[in-house]
Amino acid sequence: MTRIGVALGLLTAVYLLVLGRASAWDAATGVAVAAAVLAGFRKFLRETAPGRPPLTAGRLLVRIAALPAFVLAVVVDIVHGTVRVAGVVLGLGAPPSPGIVEISVKDQSPRGAAVTALVTTMSPGSVLLELDTDRGVMRIQSIDAADPEATRARHADFYRRYQARVFP
Repeated sequence: MTRIGVALGLLTAVYLLVLGRASAWDAATGVAVAAAVLAGFRKFLRETAPGRPPLTAGRLLVRIAALPAFVLAVVVDIVHGTVRVAGVVLGLGAPPSPGIVEISVKDQSPRGAAVTALVTTMSPGSVLLELDTDRGVMRIQSIDAADPEATRARHADFYRRYQARVFP
């Protein structure tokens, strides 16, 4: 019950921050919206990757503690992608070899696979084409797919080092 109360309070706070004001009516509306979100996404929020234990308060704290490193890694990936695409546009370095790469997401929960797809698309130079959770793969269009194994290894390393602790 405590975890639900904390989630309800945090979501309500986010609602009020986005709204930019905090009257009693706004807070009540925020609580109602937060409760609807929590009820509607209950299964989604509690799922874990295949073979992993269910989410507990301790595991939730581990996820929260790992979140800053994950966010920083995403920002670094976006900056790296931006510099790479800018170099291609300006004609610096060897021309890229664009192509489609399949990346495994079979060891991830549906939420983890969705986050992987989002993070991949946020970084310039790659875009999600398909996320097939039934087959456990995502297909991306990459600005440089000359070495698909290196692309897969880079994604697997990012997931293992940063994302798995937060969004398994």
